[in-house]
Amino acid sequence: MLAGPLVVVVAYPLGQLLVASALVDRRISGTVYTRVLAEPDYWRAFGHSLAVSTAATVVAGLIGGALAWVVARTDIPGWVALRRWLVIPYMIPPFVAAFAWHGLLGPAGYLNQAYLTLSHAGPVFTIYGAAGIVFVLAMTTYPLFLILVARALDQMNAELEEAAEISGASPGRVMRDITLRLVAPAFASAAMLAFSGDLSNFGVPALLGDPVGFRVMTTAIYATVQDVTVPNHLSVAAALSVWLALAALAVALFQLWTHAQGRHVIIGGRGGRTRPVRLGRWSAPVTAGAWMLGLVTTGGPLASLAMLALTRAYGLPPAWGNLTWQHFLELPSDPLVRTAVTNSAILTVAAATTTAAIGFVISYLRVRSHSRFAAVLDYVSGIPYVIPGTVIAIAMILAWIQPLPVLRVSIYNTLWILWLAYCARYLAVPIRGLNSALRQYDGALEEAAAGAGATPLRIVRDVAAPLVWGSLLSSWLLVAVPALNELTVSILLYGPGHETVGVAAFLMIRDGRIATAAAFGLLMILVVVLGDAVARRVSRGRAALW
Repeated sequence: MLAGPLVVVVAYPLGQLLVASALVDRRISGTVYTRVLAEPDYWRAFGHSLAVSTAATVVAGLIGGALAWVVARTDIPGWVALRRWLVIPYMIPPFVAAFAWHGLLGPAGYLNQAYLTLSHAGPVFTIYGAAGIVFVLAMTTYPLFLILVARALDQMNAELEEAAEISGASPGRVMRDITLRLVAPAFASAAMLAFSGDLSNFGVPALLGDPVGFRVMTTAIYATVQDVTVPNHLSVAAALSVWLALAALAVALFQLWTHAQGRHVIIGGRGGRTRPVRLGRWSAPVTAGAWMLGLVTTGGPLASLAMLALTRAYGLPPAWGNLTWQHFLELPSDPLVRTAVTNSAILTVAAATTTAAIGFVISYLRVRSHSRFAAVLDYVSGIPYVIPGTVIAIAMILAWIQPLPVLRVSIYNTLWILWLAYCARYLAVPIRGLNSALRQYDGALEEAAAGAGATPLRIVRDVAAPLVWGSLLSSWLLVAVPALNELTVSILLYGPGHETVGVAAFLMIRDGRIATAAAFGLLMILVVVLGDAVARRVSRGRAALW
C-alpha cells in the first residue's frame, strides 16, 4: 500500500529523469552527456555552484556555531530572547532576503546611496555576483547551525564538562576535547543541510547573479528549460539535473561516511545550562556583539523591506513625504496575490498533511515492526530531500508532461503536479523526526493494549499517535513553513493561474513591482513568524521551529 505512493512521487519521476537524460530523438544515446560535459559554460556554472555553496556554508558555520555556544553555554543575559531573534532569518525565504539586501546594498540601495551622499565615493559593497550570493546565503543559513548545535549543547550532559574542569582541564581544553567533539555530528548535519540547500537554491543566484552574467547550475537548468530553441532542451536539462544530483548525493554520502567513522555521541541526562561559562569582563562586548549581529542579519532585511514597501516608488529616499500604505492596501485586490495565496494555502495544508500521515505510518512500521520493507521505504523517501529541488522539478515535468495512461488526463501545469513535487521534496522531514520520537518509547504500552484485545488500528490511534503527537505537529509545521514560500520547485512547475506565493513574489521582483513585492514579502514573513508562535502556544512548546 505504501509502495504505491512512493513509486508515484519518487521512483517513477527520478526514473524518467535518468531515461530522458540519455534520450535523443527517442533513442538511447550518450550524446547529451557528451554535449553537456564538453560545454565550458556548464562547467563554469558547476564550479560557481560549488564555490558559492562551500563559501556560504563555511561563513554560516563559523557564525552559527559561535552563536550556538554563546547562547547555550554562557551566562549571556537575555539568551532566550536573543536565541529567538537570531533564528528569524531562517524564517525569511532566501529569495526575499536577497531582494531585501538588494534594497540596502544594490546600486540604488539605501546604504550605498547614503554613503555616496556623504563621501561622494563609489558603493560600499556590490550585492551582485559571487560575493553577494555568498553573503545572502550565509545570512539565511547560519541560524541552521545555531538551531542544531545549540540543541545538541542543550541535550549534552553538562557533568562531562564539569568533571573535566574538576580534573584540572583548562576551559580551552574542555572546549576542544569534550564540547566540540560531542557536538561535531550536529555541526556536520547542519553543514550538509546548509550546503545542499545552497547548492539547490535558485532565487538568490537568479536575483543577484543573472544581472551580471554569474550563472550557477540551478539558473543554467532553468534557462535551458525555458529556451525551446535548444535542441532536445529537456534532455539537456535532465542531464544537467543528474549532474547536480550526483554532486548533492556525494555530499550526503560523505556525511554518512564521516558519521560512521565518528565515535562521539551526545550523552543525555542532566544537561542544558548547568553552570554556564562566566564571561566576566567579556560579558558586555559579547552581548553587544551578538545583539549587533542580530540587528544586522534580522533587522537589516526587515527594515529594508519595510522601507521599500512604504516608499511611493523604488529609488526615492524614505522621507516623510514619500511614505505611503498604498502598496499594502493594494495587495488584497491584486489578482496575482489572491491566486498565489489561495494556491499556496491549499498546497501547504495538503502537502504537510499527506507527508505527516505517510511519514507516521512508515516510521511506525520501521521502528515498531523492524520491517525491512519499511526500511527500504525510509531510504527511498530520503533521496529527494538530499538532491536539489530543481532536479525534483525536472523529474516531475518529464514524468507527468504526457497525459496519464487510461485516464488520458494531464496533471502538468496544475496544482496536482505541485502537490506531488512538494510531497516528494518534504516526505523525509516527518519520517526523520518521527523515527527519533518513536524510539524514545519502548513498545510496552502497545503490547499491553494488544494483550487487552485492542486492534492494531486502535493501538496506533489511542496509544502510539498520542505519544508522538508533539513530534507529529512539529513535523507538520516543518513541512508547512518551507512549502508556503517554496520557489525552487514551483518556478519550473507552475502554470497560468497556478502561481504560488513564492512564484508571485519572484514575478513581482522580475517585473519591477519592487514596492508591492516588498509589502508581499513582509506579509509572508509575518505569517511564518505568527504561525510558529501559534503552534508553540497551542502545543505548549512541543511544536515550534525553535
